[in-house]
Amino acid sequence: DSALEALSVMEQLGYVIVSRDKDTDTGQNKPLRIWLTDKFFTSRGIRVEEIRQWLGQFKAWAVKNGLTESLRRKYEQHLLRIERIGISIKDKHSLRNRLKQIKRWVVSPDLTAEKQAKVSLLEGELENLRRKNDERLDELLDDTDNNLRSLAKAKARRQNPHYQAWVHWSNMAMRHQVIALEQALSREQPGLITAEPETYYRLLLERAGAL
Repeated sequence: DSALEALSVMEQLGYVIVSRDKDTDTGQNKPLRIWLTDKFFTSRGIRVEEIRQWLGQFKAWAVKNGLTESLRRKYEQHLLRIERIGISIKDKHSLRNRLKQIKRWVVSPDLTAEKQAKVSLLEGELENLRRKNDERLDELLDDTDNNLRSLAKAKARRQNPHYQAWVHWSNMAMRHQVIALEQALSREQPGLITAEPETYYRLLLERAGAL
């Protein structure tokens, strides 16, 4: 009981991570696996940089002595053994993710910065795509609006009797006469064809002597 109480205190302090499950012999819920966290070491004055240094030295020693592959096989056998005796954490996804997070932070501190850089890059690309899509949508809306305006103007011209009369006169007159009248009126009263198309075509007809 004293050991369990001490373990509970260390767990609350964040010094250890405990995996509990039912003991096959007693049927009671007991701690089956225990991991020391980085806080366990830092609370005792050991800096994370020192832990990283130890791990780096161990890895270099294993590589130098050709033990990398044998240590990997031993670890795989260890995982199979604990799975056979029923204390695997294979299905405990949240626990596995937490352990992986601690491992990444301790072993590879640059991963956090690298991950953040990639996230920022992706966010930037998404923002560019969103902006381009917005610009395309604006252009499409502008084109649609311009087309609707053009259609409305064309419809208004068709319904304008002076426009119809001008088209009829233009088809019978010399082309240079038509162009000369239109250019002269446009110079004298610019914008009239847009603001008051009915007046514009009436004046053309008057100048052509068709009214």
